[in-house]
Amino acid sequence: MARFLAEEGLPFEISDDRRVYGAYVDVASTTWREAELLEAIDASGGPLVRIGRWPAGARSALAATGDIDAITLLDFALRSWETRRKPQKERHP
Repeated sequence: MARFLAEEGLPFEISDDRRVYGAYVDVASTTWREAELLEAIDASGGPLVRIGRWPAGARSALAATGDIDAITLLDFALRSWETRRKPQKERHP
């Protein structure tokens, strides 16, 4: 069970003191099913910490975002040109 919980990204401790945990699952049997275990954890009322799983053991990720209003690359470039800062004109006394 410990390996399954670790694979699911759920940190755990083995303890008999259910008051100090957000989720406490009492598994008395040596035969347990993954779905039932996850349902019991989800049904617990307390806050849970979950460590996200990354594919292929990756340690980080890159998110690339863009302007979704721009239909084409030209639209994207024109928007940057249209919103550029124009130099301030100098005032002469």
